[in-house]
Amino acid sequence: EHEGDLEKRWRALHLEEPENPAYYSFYLQKVNKIPEDFERVVQSIDPENGWFHFFRITVESKENVSRKRKKKKGDFSDAIKYEVKDEKILDKSITELEAALKFPKFNSYTRELSEEKFEVIPRPVDYQSNLNKVFTLGRSFVAAPSVKMYSIRLLSAGLERAQTKTEFERLETIALALMDLV
Repeated sequence: EHEGDLEKRWRALHLEEPENPAYYSFYLQKVNKIPEDFERVVQSIDPENGWFHFFRITVESKENVSRKRKKKKGDFSDAIKYEVKDEKILDKSITELEAALKFPKFNSYTRELSEEKFEVIPRPVDYQSNLNKVFTLGRSFVAAPSVKMYSIRLLSAGLERAQTKTEFERLETIALALMDLV
């Protein structure tokens, strides 16, 4: 299937129940980009949920921070280094991550969608149908790894550049709060 066709399918699911934040979350995770109506939709369906803002931040800033390639062949150091294209975008992204963590709610709706999928799968009658149900459940819990991965990447790049104890402690606080959520 073409990427555009998949995007249309996931958007159709959201449009079928436009007030359902779980379907919008699922749509966003599948297309991994920010639609033009993102802010309006989030404000109308789930304005107190920091996850949607987290998602936007990571998608918008993922091209700004990348892992540095090791320069020497055979360099097996454990330290991962990051390359930042624009320091201002990094600073803005970290400030926005910090603000998103202050929202009263943080829910990607992965569990709710998984439960919904699990309920519509026919009851297993043999080994094969039981495997289908197990695999569907397993795939359901893999949601938006990019949100966690890119937010950690942003914070790691920020920590590499921290110049003062105050900066380091601020970033450490954000990182610990993130680990509690995702």
